[in-house]
Amino acid sequence: MPKYAYECDACAKEWAIWAAISDSPPSECPYCAEGSPFKILSKFVTMRKDKVETKSAKDNVIEHIEDNKIILQQMKQETREKKK
Repeated sequence: MPKYAYECDACAKEWAIWAAISDSPPSECPYCAEGSPFKILSKFVTMRKDKVETKSAKDNVIEHIEDNKIILQQMKQETREKKK
């Protein structure tokens, strides 16, 4: 499950949540409850259940790039829908 970072357009607070790609983004800021959150690019996060790394660094980078491509496509679509 990816970690998504958000920022509020009203109070400028940042926070991150773990969510499935199919989950809808938050509709209001948890801090001020007035602003509209928008996705921001987050740092790469890798979680492991044990200490043994099964993927190479290259594979992890490629996986995160692909995940971020999906996120950017979703952000573009959301922007197009807001302009309509």
